[in-house]
Amino acid sequence: MKTFLKENWFKVCIIIAILIIPFSVLWYFVINPYLNSKKLDKCLVNSKEEYRNRFKSSCVIDGREIGKDGSCLQSSERADKLGEYYKELKNDCFKKYPVK
Repeated sequence: MKTFLKENWFKVCIIIAILIIPFSVLWYFVINPYLNSKKLDKCLVNSKEEYRNRFKSSCVIDGREIGKDGSCLQSSERADKLGEYYKELKNDCFKKYPVK
């Protein structure tokens, strides 16, 4: 075995390189984007849940909800701030988990 490696080390290196390159391409273009898309979906769901919790908590005064049937009446300024916050959360998700 030692003589085989001494005589054919270059061929063995070429074979290893030929095997590594397709697996690297497969990882970069198929597996990694798939994993990132799963993480991105989870991050976006968490962002929406965080937004809803903030929206709902901003509708509560003294332990009672404002509005009928769970609706919430807010100032446009507060609603705009919450909307911007939600956009930031989503943008952070897209920055953390880019999908090619």
